[in-house]
Amino acid sequence: MLTEQPVEEQQIKNQLKNLKNTKLRRIFKHAVNGYSVKGPVSELQQLEKSNDIQLLSEVNTYKVESPAHLPTRYKSSESFIDNFELIGTDTVRGLLDEKGNRLTGKGVTIGVIDTGIDYDHPDLRRNFAGGHDLVDGDDDPMETKGAGFRSTLHGTHVAGVIAANGRMWGMAPEAKIVAYRALGPGGRGTTEQVIAAIDEAIKDKVDILNLSLGNDVNGPDLPISLALNKAVDAGIVAVTSSGNSGPNRWTVGSPGTASKAISVGASTPPMQVPYLNAPGLSKEIRLELLQGSDNWNITQSENLVFAGLGTKEEMKGVRDKLVLVERGKLTFTEKAKNAFEAGAIGVIIYNNTKGTFFGNLEESLPIPVAAISEEAGLMLKNSSIKIRCLSA
Repeated sequence: MLTEQPVEEQQIKNQLKNLKNTKLRRIFKHAVNGYSVKGPVSELQQLEKSNDIQLLSEVNTYKVESPAHLPTRYKSSESFIDNFELIGTDTVRGLLDEKGNRLTGKGVTIGVIDTGIDYDHPDLRRNFAGGHDLVDGDDDPMETKGAGFRSTLHGTHVAGVIAANGRMWGMAPEAKIVAYRALGPGGRGTTEQVIAAIDEAIKDKVDILNLSLGNDVNGPDLPISLALNKAVDAGIVAVTSSGNSGPNRWTVGSPGTASKAISVGASTPPMQVPYLNAPGLSKEIRLELLQGSDNWNITQSENLVFAGLGTKEEMKGVRDKLVLVERGKLTFTEKAKNAFEAGAIGVIIYNNTKGTFFGNLEESLPIPVAAISEEAGLMLKNSSIKIRCLSA
């Protein structure tokens, strides 16, 4: 319930006294003017007719915003370096304030509204500055533990990206972290819990507030979006997720729809997608690099040799050539290793059933390894043309 003016507990109880099955749950003082109740729809509709009620909003479910899996062309040993460059970490760590000191987050308090935080983690002990649990109603914002697949770590991960200060460093390693556990088991919480967390953060006067959470409702007037605007009005820099629903219209979920908050979408490293092309082929063939593959740096025309299932015995005459092999019998790593040891410059594995596939290598090799569909593989196998490799 959102109201025009702040409301006191006794005032709310007077409104509820004739509603036998509706109970007061929380009163919000800072993030919004209003309160939360639980009761049957018929009684809530009756309550909505009260003169001072601006908005009656059903409780929604909010969940952590974790990055969707995307195939990557980077080897794991390189990905940290590439991502640091992508988000500007090296630039930020080189910035100085007006006194010539490096910007490390010193003197800044950052609130993290999430699944809590494992404050015993060695990379977070130094900068944990307390918090609140809005799920269980206490001041211990520890992650959900011992709940099997419903245990959580998301808030700890987010806090580490922001301000880890141990073996790993976050973006602002000397900032203080205040944790607000608004999402419980399974990384899920309610409108009520998230607004309560924003309410506490405003009261605690944090400098920055991070919410890597959301729902699928594109609603700028939802209570949480309005609450986040109120936090900005109170002098807090509010940063939230725009969601994982893609780049189309109306896909930004609340609270990413808050008009005054900074809504952040995903960033992916710029990458060139390799293709095969040649006279006689009906279309270009896209290559899907296997996880852990070397970058595809082959851009000139190359001879393609078919080597069966990729056994050592079949790797004949492949030196300085691209090798085409069929999926099956051996692991992807074994096929690629056999090709590399025979002198091949790259491996293309085609599927043994309809469609394409994604895979990974168990160890790094200094040649690229890619996957294609069965249809494309058979087309290449039955041709005797020279393949031209493209990057687009």
